[in-house]
Amino acid sequence: IIKELRLISKIRIVKIIKDILFLVNDIKIYIFNFPELTFIKYLDIYSYNKNLITFCVKSEIKIAYLKDATNIYIKHIKFYKNSKIKNLVLNKENDSPFKYLQFNTKGNILAAACEDKIYLYNTLNGDCTQEISNGNLKHGSINYIKFNYDDKFLAISIIDDINNGNIYIFDVSKEKEQGFLNIFWKSDDECCSEYNIKNGDYKFCFDKNDNILIVTADGNFYKIFFDNKKKGEKCKLIYNKNLFI
Repeated sequence: IIKELRLISKIRIVKIIKDILFLVNDIKIYIFNFPELTFIKYLDIYSYNKNLITFCVKSEIKIAYLKDATNIYIKHIKFYKNSKIKNLVLNKENDSPFKYLQFNTKGNILAAACEDKIYLYNTLNGDCTQEISNGNLKHGSINYIKFNYDDKFLAISIIDDINNGNIYIFDVSKEKEQGFLNIFWKSDDECCSEYNIKNGDYKFCFDKNDNILIVTADGNFYKIFFDNKKKGEKCKLIYNKNLFI
């Protein structure tokens, strides 16, 4: 045992990034040097929600979190005298609360999901660069958001009322067009980049070839081919195995 750290409420997140230790409880994000475990500072959060605290480790460490009900804060971890928290003022058209925050792989874009829209913000100046608006976002709760390796595609997992999961993939490589991005649709309005999962408790990511890798709570592993060049093609199941068998 090197040292013992105790907080005034239950520890929700423990994360070590480079030489920094982060501890998150219900009201604060505590930051320590590692491995010395000397206290650096703390950040007040609005209330704990694992989907509303996200970290980025590309080149420099960034944290995005809610300090109050309406404003997202981003902290660049440099710890110089002039280091300041950057407040991103989000110009939303509605008052729906935030549901999910997620950095892209480069850390220059933050996806902020509300009930029916997802806003993409530049993490340097706080400008809203794009909006994703789609009716499917209203028909369930956002479970997970993930960018692919080169940040051209954004996948959003929606859990419906009967615990089924649907993954929707958006092309975010284009510049801002008409205030929203288009999901891939066929002429009959069938989503060609949607894959239904019977068990809604799962996590997913892209691999380097843009295949989608999914692991469910009951141990099922799926590898799904996503052809990002053919918008008229459905995703195809490549591989499926139960990891517990």
